[in-house]
Amino acid sequence: MRTTALVSLLSVLPLVPMRSQTAVNCDSVRWHADCSTSGVQLALVEEMRQSVRKDVVVGYGLTARGVPGGRVYALWLKPTAGKPYALMTGFTPDSSGAIVCADSATARQPHVTAMLGWCKRGLASVGLSVGQFALGETYRVGLISTDDSVRGYANAIPHPLQATSGSCTITGEMHSRELFAFSGTGFRPGEALQISMRSGREAINKSQNADDGGRLGVMIVLPAVKGKDGGEASYEVAGAGCRVTLRYGWGNKVLGPGR
Repeated sequence: MRTTALVSLLSVLPLVPMRSQTAVNCDSVRWHADCSTSGVQLALVEEMRQSVRKDVVVGYGLTARGVPGGRVYALWLKPTAGKPYALMTGFTPDSSGAIVCADSATARQPHVTAMLGWCKRGLASVGLSVGQFALGETYRVGLISTDDSVRGYANAIPHPLQATSGSCTITGEMHSRELFAFSGTGFRPGEALQISMRSGREAINKSQNADDGGRLGVMIVLPAVKGKDGGEASYEVAGAGCRVTLRYGWGNKVLGPGR
């Protein structure tokens, strides 16, 4: 449990430009599509969305382009909390670039241990179901060569964490139950914005200008409050043309779809 108060945490986590946020995700902990090997494009395509009891299950398919041949690949999943794990292995591109199953009897490259074992059909036939995800939580997958020379990442947020007022929108991404990233769009170019962050009885206010495109750079927020395991929080941005407030939960109070 994090025990540092909100104000002291925020004082060392300033706004950063939109693109610079990508750089901190290019490591083995936080995967981001922009961190894929040059030329490799992996994408999650939503194919199904269904209510199941109190949850909403989202189904995804996968597409891949530009994956170099001559290698065997495994499909990996990166949970929000925990280490990445291989779901299935044995993929390889054919002469057309489609990702098919390699012959396990003849593949001479090193293999990885995968939960579902060796590929049975091509990547286009793989279906991924996502359940019990919080608002703003990111689903991360990777297609990684078994020699670790090529990596392709894909990200999707099954249940967006957003608030809109007029032309202005705030978007939140949950990196963990105690760490969120917020950004904004639709403000007046260059205008002065007042940012108010609250968590329980803790609060902090900051000011920042929108960029020339009316965007507000990414701010990393750790909303934990001393002595609490979770709670409600808000992130509000006010400008000359609009005021937009995004309410969310953290810790054991994170919000799911429909709440």
